[in-house]
Amino acid sequence: MRNILGAVLAGTVAAVVGLSAPAEASPSFEQLRASLLTAEELPAGLELTGDRQDTTGDNDFSAWDRCDHDSATRADDVPAISLRYEGGDKRVSLFLGAPGAEEAQAIVSSLVDAAQQCPEEEWGTLADSLPVTQWLHPRLGDASLVFGHAAAIAQGDVLLYFATDGLDEAGFTTLVKAAARKLAEHFPSS
Repeated sequence: MRNILGAVLAGTVAAVVGLSAPAEASPSFEQLRASLLTAEELPAGLELTGDRQDTTGDNDFSAWDRCDHDSATRADDVPAISLRYEGGDKRVSLFLGAPGAEEAQAIVSSLVDAAQQCPEEEWGTLADSLPVTQWLHPRLGDASLVFGHAAAIAQGDVLLYFATDGLDEAGFTTLVKAAARKLAEHFPSS
């Protein structure tokens, strides 16, 4: 009887104070890793040279005004994986985190706003890649921004920063599309 009464009281208190069910858990590192391109899916000759996984408070996984660096906010313990492949003069970098669907799309939106509104000096070395345009055809993920040979792709609960060096335009396009498809297989749109 005490257990039943305790459960009823706990439910009543939770309803009164507005407590909700626990938030959905973040994807595991295994789920994140499975959604990233592997060496076998990249051009021949590229080898894994960097591999890190951790929870991060990196401001890359939080939406903020990129034109105002003082407004940068840190993310709340986002699980993230960073991979780097190299071979000769070619490099492919992938930085994937799980900030949640709403935040991932807000981050891409803040990057698009920055590309359109920030003074050139705020973008530093990216100024050479401007004007930055949102790549809509073909559309990547739920939201995306492509600039030069780099992309930010929001898909479901995750955000991928993807960059290549030493690849031609066709090589970059093929890989960024493959990366977006693989993300969509593992993290469907919300």
